[in-house]
Amino acid sequence: MRCAALSDVGRVRSNNEDSFVVDCEHGIFIVADGLGGHNAGEIASQLAVETVHRLLLDGYDEVMTPEDAVQLMESAICEAHQRLVETSEGNWALEGMGTTVVAALAMGNRVVIGNVGDSRGYLVRPDVIEQITVDDSLVWQLIAAGEITKEEGRRHHLRNVVTQALGLGLTVRPHISVRSLEGGEIYLLCTDGLTDALSEQRILQVVLDHSGDLNMAAQSLVDEANKAGGYDNITVVLFTLW
Repeated sequence: MRCAALSDVGRVRSNNEDSFVVDCEHGIFIVADGLGGHNAGEIASQLAVETVHRLLLDGYDEVMTPEDAVQLMESAICEAHQRLVETSEGNWALEGMGTTVVAALAMGNRVVIGNVGDSRGYLVRPDVIEQITVDDSLVWQLIAAGEITKEEGRRHHLRNVVTQALGLGLTVRPHISVRSLEGGEIYLLCTDGLTDALSEQRILQVVLDHSGDLNMAAQSLVDEANKAGGYDNITVVLFTLW
């Protein structure tokens, strides 16, 4: 596989509350966005990606079925949620910490994608970009109801209000899907610092312009998001078959 990743604080925030893991050898890719306005967002996101990575590594078996992989992904995300809850209990400095997460496990010709919150996963094909995750957000509910368009959602005043996050609430219900992994396709995991700044069509064009160099694609996405204002931390992870 080829893979690349980049995280940037942006032009407004003083610290970066995003975290990521890129494990190209084992086909594990994770992005998390510590919730702004909550305590210790950067700790929450780092704890989440570390926990999900470890659990996916520990549970992976080369002969596991896609159904087993789905169960493993769901279990890893739910256990990461529980670890955040337990870590924050009784610690006033960490009280209320939370994070989004989006994770991918590539196995053979399949990719298992799991997410909680509004960090996203995309599949990029020639001339087509497809969001393959579900946002846990108030704006996504409005989009699903047909009350606003996806483009209007990028500018909506409630766009950063999530309805589910790791570390918050008693339980979480991850969204899990299985996709094909084929040559010529590029998977993108990212935080909302990218998707709030750039339209999906612009993201598609940047990725396609640099499809032969994923490091350049990642750098260009971050640069474009910063040019658009850089109002949030920006994290992108890209991976594809050779």
